[in-house]
Amino acid sequence: MESNINQVRIKKRELLENFIKETKKNINLQSPKSFFVIDITGCLFFLNPACTSLTGYTMEEAKLLSFLKLVSLDDIHKVYNHYLKTVEGHTQSFDCKIINKNGKCIDIHMRNFPIIVDGEFVGVYGIANKLSNL
Repeated sequence: MESNINQVRIKKRELLENFIKETKKNINLQSPKSFFVIDITGCLFFLNPACTSLTGYTMEEAKLLSFLKLVSLDDIHKVYNHYLKTVEGHTQSFDCKIINKNGKCIDIHMRNFPIIVDGEFVGVYGIANKLSNL
C-alpha cells in the first residue's frame, strides 16, 4: 500500500514540476508580486525571488517547510481552511499574517488557486501581496 502512495506522490511531483516549467515560460520571474507553489503534502515547492525576499527563506530552505510554518499562530486555522477549500478546487482570496525567517510579522493578502494537470489536483499556486502599513 505504501508503495502505491509513494508512486502517486512521485507522479504528482512530476506533474507539478512540469507545471512550474511551463509557468516559468509564461511569467516574469522578476515580478514584484510574490508567488509560490505548494505540493500535495503541504510543503513549499517553489518560490519566486519576490517571495524569497518577503519570507527571508531561500528556495532550498523553503522546500523543507510546510507552508503553515510561515503562518502566524493567530491565522493558522483560517489559512488551513482556505488551503483545504483550494484543494477541493476553489480559488481563495483572504488576508492573513505570516512570520518571516527573522520573526517579523507581515500582513499579506493571499490568492490561492488549485493546480489541476491532466484532470488531477497536484498542488496550490499562490500569490501573496504585502499589505501597506497605512
